[in-house]
Amino acid sequence: MSTPTPGPWRIQAQSPNRGGTEIWGGDSPVAALYQEVGYDELGDVEPFPNTTANACLIAAAPDLYEALKACAFLIEAYDGLDSPEFKQAMAAIAKAEGNAPYNLHRIAWELERTAKGDGYYGNALRVAKDLPGATADDRALLDRYATGRNQGTDHVTLQDLALKIDKQAKAEGKG
Repeated sequence: MSTPTPGPWRIQAQSPNRGGTEIWGGDSPVAALYQEVGYDELGDVEPFPNTTANACLIAAAPDLYEALKACAFLIEAYDGLDSPEFKQAMAAIAKAEGNAPYNLHRIAWELERTAKGDGYYGNALRVAKDLPGATADDRALLDRYATGRNQGTDHVTLQDLALKIDKQAKAEGKG
């Protein structure tokens, strides 16, 4: 990932007729939010309220990122690497750095696309082999796909595996 625009970031309001808001860092735009606009009782254009709230959150991102890194250091020191709070903080940091780990729902989606021939997601094939609950038959199927030796009804079996993983994601609240 390339380096993000240094903070602080600020909100720069756009013309209300465009219904947008820009976030700037230094002298350059960082992001723009363009949402449909509503009309007040006089017929004047007004942006939806969540546009401003979303812009505030985005503008705070560099500060939140630095604060979270500092908090993660303290959480690790006091609660250790296995604390749920430390894991949550590290997952958010990884996401901000463009290194978010796969979640089960994404793995299931990629396996389904691979089974349907809509793409080839080799990383999902590799990662799914190590998921809890993966059977020897599941691993053999994933190996066949990863090496281009899939056959017969393997596409149906891979779709079934994708459904099983997606159900597991929903059951664990990790979808």
